[in-house]
Amino acid sequence: MIENDATERLQPVREPEHILMLKVLKLAIDDLREPRGSHTKKMKLKREAKQWFLSDQPDWPFSFVNLCETLGLEPQAVLDRLKEHLGT
Repeated sequence: MIENDATERLQPVREPEHILMLKVLKLAIDDLREPRGSHTKKMKLKREAKQWFLSDQPDWPFSFVNLCETLGLEPQAVLDRLKEHLGT
């Protein structure tokens, strides 16, 4: 699973903001792969997660690219692992 792969490569996460970033990344992965809720809610969560992963807004601290940079992950490698769920 990608979240396990990602967290295994990370250096020990002790800063609260890094823990929060990991949780945001995991939630986005979950929402993309297996969103929960009604059909309408699932489609919305999946669409929003896909937009978040494919956005490259470096001006937002919790953007996908900034999370990857802060956590020491290569954004393209994460996207490659999620390719089938992103439809790319």
